[in-house]
Amino acid sequence: MFRVGVGSNTFSGSDYKDVGSKFGYNLGFDFNKTIKSKGAYWGMGFALGSRGYKYSESAGGYKVEETYTAHNIQWAPFNFGWKIAVTDDIKIDPHVGIYLGCDYAGKATDIEDYNRLDVGMNIGVGVWYKRFNLDLMYQKGFLATDFDLEGGASNFMVRLGVAF
Repeated sequence: MFRVGVGSNTFSGSDYKDVGSKFGYNLGFDFNKTIKSKGAYWGMGFALGSRGYKYSESAGGYKVEETYTAHNIQWAPFNFGWKIAVTDDIKIDPHVGIYLGCDYAGKATDIEDYNRLDVGMNIGVGVWYKRFNLDLMYQKGFLATDFDLEGGASNFMVRLGVAF
């Protein structure tokens, strides 16, 4: 299937308490392989996506702004889900998986020991109508942009898909 999505990118964790979100995207190809015949499946996906955050602080007449935007390639080697039939044409699709990501481009300010890698999990639920899909997915990364920080990417996406 092919999916395209938009959402919000931010970072969460003890060192990212005051950061805000930025516009994000996800564009990818996934496949699902049915396990037996009851709706369970496993799958894999490849995508181009983004991660980042926005930070702004004003004090004593000075304003500090920091932005971070990275474009990455993501590989989701293990996705598991269950397409639950509501009718013959409509299915609810809860799913969970892991992903590996690597930033290939981006803009970072004030990040010295920049970490391009990310590992995390995907949790979502979708609705299928025949071969068309609306999917809501939360992506939580476990690696920070700087090796001295604690926290990781936190992305919420709304994706549209079509199965071939």
